[in-house]
Order: sequence, then structure tokens, then C-alpha cells
Amino acid sequence: MTTQPPSLPARRLHKAWIILIGCILFQGGTTGILNNCLGVFYTAICTDLGFRTGDLSMYATIRSIVMALTMPFTMQLLRRYPLKLVLGVEMCGAALMLASMALFHQLIWWYISALFMGLFASSLLSIPVTLIINNWFRKKNGFAVGLSLAASGLFGAIMNPVCSQLIILLGWRWAVVASAGIAMLLVMPTIFLVLRLRPEDEGLAPYGAEDGLPGELKKNVPSGTASYQRPALVLGLCIVISSCALWTCQYYSHMARYAQSVGHDLTVSALVTSCAMVGNIIGKVVLGAIADKWNIWRTSRLAMGIVGVAFLMLIAGGKDINIYLMYFASGLSGVSMAAGTLIPNLLSLDVYKASGYQEKYGIITAVGTFISAIGFAIIGYTFDFTGSYNLSFAISTGTVVIFFFASFILHRIVRGSQGGTPSPVFSTQAEPAG
Repeated sequence: MTTQPPSLPARRLHKAWIILIGCILFQGGTTGILNNCLGVFYTAICTDLGFRTGDLSMYATIRSIVMALTMPFTMQLLRRYPLKLVLGVEMCGAALMLASMALFHQLIWWYISALFMGLFASSLLSIPVTLIINNWFRKKNGFAVGLSLAASGLFGAIMNPVCSQLIILLGWRWAVVASAGIAMLLVMPTIFLVLRLRPEDEGLAPYGAEDGLPGELKKNVPSGTASYQRPALVLGLCIVISSCALWTCQYYSHMARYAQSVGHDLTVSALVTSCAMVGNIIGKVVLGAIADKWNIWRTSRLAMGIVGVAFLMLIAGGKDINIYLMYFASGLSGVSMAAGTLIPNLLSLDVYKASGYQEKYGIITAVGTFISAIGFAIIGYTFDFTGSYNLSFAISTGTVVIFFFASFILHRIVRGSQGGTPSPVFSTQAEPAG
């Protein structure tokens, strides 16, 4: 009689993957709906109330400036108070501010609302998700960050046509209330039932730590400290690089208006915005996976190169741009949103390592958000004064060029501080430069 060998216990799914699903829903309901669907409403509001595009765009500028000023304190809030409390209060406030637009008739009320929206949104956009993912994942970190942040593009791509139809059926006032309600239904259960800031709070180790692979842990999250002879220059270059990326991703709310400026209706305008959201989705997932294999330097240059090509296509197309070329270029421009979320996060992690990442990431993102807020208004006003987005596309192409110069300089400094070895985002092993 033969005895069967004892069967090995089935390996349970690590809770990090449940957290990732929660981050996807959270990011989709916050950035995807509260932020990425505003462009369709801007177009309807300007048409209904006769506002200039630049004047209404000041709403997003004021909101972003307030976010930039309060963002450095976001880390402190998440350290001092429970995650559920911080995110729950801010989500309720942000949804209320969005729904309150239904009551507005004068620009001043949008500006006042923007102050409060900036306060609430400072902890709702990419920072909570990237912090949670970086705490929970030691392996596949770049993929998890990219996938979770891509949800904003996915939900934006779905909800922009939905919002345009709601505007047609109900008018923009009821449509904005409905979108705020949908966001609440997605986000609030996720905050209270799924999200946790650290695996240690659940008595767990991060995903990848249980394998006991020191090399793998190094590969995904650089450990140790980083010191530079000219720290102010390094920080300044990080800010310039991140600001350039964040500047180029300010078109998410302008693409619908751009499509109308070249002669298309609301339905086509919403589809153009959805194409940009699709580029956002693909960009975040693919770039996040590439960052795991390459490094942030190569990955970010690839992303910004694609964005520069998109702007050149839109400039070359002019007012008679072929509709399919417009869709394609809009999709490529959506990669800018991937660049704007991934580059500050992964660049900070690579340059400052695990020990200095959180502090520097907050500073870099805050300053970059402030500068990009100015860019948002400039994009709107250049259209108002010239009747075309071509000038703003040209300015943004210039920021891509600045990005490349700053990236090469910073990479040389970081490589020099490590004895001539380039610093890949998730690896301490030598790779060819650039």
C-alpha cells in the first residue's frame, strides 16, 4: 500500500492585490470623475453662460494652486489621523463642491468653490494611491502604480461620453450633480471597506517581502540614503523635470474645447477627450511595466517624446485637421497624464531612495502642481486671445525640450554620485546610460 505525499497548502492571494483593486476604484472615482470629466462641463458652461474659456479655466488654476500649497501637509494628515477619516471627509467635501456648481451663475462662485475644492482634493488625487501602493508592493511596484493610476483614464474615457449624454438629456446642472453622486458611490465604500495605508496595520508583510529575496526587494524599491554635493541643484532639477511633465498634462479639460474650435460638435468633442483618456490608460500601464524593466530615465524620455510628437501633429493639422488624425494625436497626448503622475513619483523614489522619498515627493509634486496650474490658465487664455490652441501646443512642445535638457543633466549628476553608474528606478545594478 502506497501512501500519498502530503499536499502543499495552497498559496493564498496576497491582500496587496485586493488593495490594488481598491486603489483602482478610488483613483477612478476621484481623479477619473471629479477631475478628468471637467472638460465636457467647461464647454457646456461656457456655451450656456457666455464665459471665456480662460476665465472659467481659472477655476482649475485656483484649485491647483490651493492643492499645491496644502499638499506638503497631506503626508502629515495621513500620518496623524486614520486613513478612512482623512479620505472620507475630503471625498465628501470634494463631491459637494462639484455638485454645488449646479447652483452657480457667476464666475466668482466657481472661484470660491475652487478654494475649497483645492483643500479637499489635496489628499484625493495621486498621492494617497502612490503611497499605499509603495507601502504594499515590494515586487511589481511600477506595474501596480501604473495600473492603479491608469484607472483615472479608464473612468474618464467611460464617463466623458456618459456626461455628454447626461448634459444633452438633463442639462449640465443636473449632469454635474449626477457625476458627483456616481463618484461618491464608487469611492466611499472603497475607503471604508478596502483601503489600508500599510500592510503592518493588518499584521502583514508587503507583497514580495515574503519571498525572502533581498535582490528582488532592492530591484523594486531602492533602499538606503542618497546624498549629493549640490542638493539644491538636484532638487531644483527634479522640480523642473516634474513641472514640465505636469504642465503638458493640463489638456485633459481643454481637448473638448479644442475639438469644438476646429468645427466639431459636443459628441465628437467628448470622444476626443475619451481618446486622450485611452492614451492615459495605456500610457500608465505600459510605462509602469517598462519602468520595472528599464529605468525612470529611459521611460520618462520615451513618454515625453510621445507627448512632443502629439503636440507637433496637432499643430501641423491646423483648423482642417483630419478627424482620425485628431483622434490619434489626442490619444498620444493622453500619455502626458501618465507622465505627469508617474514621473514625479518614480523620479523622487530613484533620486532620493526609500529614506528621503516621501518628504521630497511632497515638495516636488507641490511645486510642480503650482506651476502646472499657471499653465492651465495660460492654455485657456491663449485660446481666448488667438482663437486657436496652436500657440499653447507650441509652448508645451517647448516644455518637452526643457524636460530633455534637465533630465540629461540630472541623470549625469545622479550617475556621478554613484561612481559613474546610472541609477535605474528599480535597480542598483549597472545599465547603459540613458
